[in-house]
Amino acid sequence: MYTDGGPDHRTTYGSVKLSLIVLFKLLDLDILIAARTAPGNSWANLAERIMSLMNLAYQNVAIYRTEMSSYHEQLVKNCGSMNEIRKKAEKEHDLEEAWSKSIEETVNMLNERTERVQLKGKRFKCQTPASKDDLREFESKAACRPRSDLGKIYHK
Repeated sequence: MYTDGGPDHRTTYGSVKLSLIVLFKLLDLDILIAARTAPGNSWANLAERIMSLMNLAYQNVAIYRTEMSSYHEQLVKNCGSMNEIRKKAEKEHDLEEAWSKSIEETVNMLNERTERVQLKGKRFKCQTPASKDDLREFESKAACRPRSDLGKIYHK
């Protein structure tokens, strides 16, 4: 795994190290390598190099979404972030489905453009995001791990 060292991926942070340990254990991996590339050296970071290809794929794209019902539009009107929309969706159970339907066309268009991109003759692939059930299952497995077990690995 390569990272540019942004705050949510900085491999020197204890929280990131612990999350990588949990990932290692839950996926039952033999090895997990997390490398942080030097800042400012995009050429050395595979993820940064890929971004130049993605920029080509997304040229002349306007991000939009289909309008929802007036009720749902009113609910999200004053939301300034996805986090705020998620919080409202916890209270308004049909908001999540309405939001998903409103962005479906845009997601499909971005997936289509992404899958046209090639790197060294191999086409990019888009994957379906994890469902809520998948996330709950993963989190429950992580919650079942004894903390002492994680601590032993972390301190090796």
